[in-house]
Amino acid sequence: MSEQEVKLRDCPPGPFLFNGSLGFKTEYGAMECENPRDRETIWRVGHNSDVYVMASGEAFWGGVTSKEDREELLVVPVDADALTSSALDLQS
Repeated sequence: MSEQEVKLRDCPPGPFLFNGSLGFKTEYGAMECENPRDRETIWRVGHNSDVYVMASGEAFWGGVTSKEDREELLVVPVDADALTSSALDLQS
């Protein structure tokens, strides 16, 4: 683990890098279902990270299949102020 890398669960909210791709972690926990087999499904905010792939908006999984394994992935937090249009090579 490099000194910049942190486990996803310890990453602050905001952008992060994982294997060269940008992701985004919200300040909220991911929604989790209580009583999934019950007629009245109850949703609550859980303790796992709510994270997305910035390029597509899809949920970020990082190649793993469980929420627990995803929390253990090593990511590099990115300073949001460093994400300017010139830094990202965006065209207007």
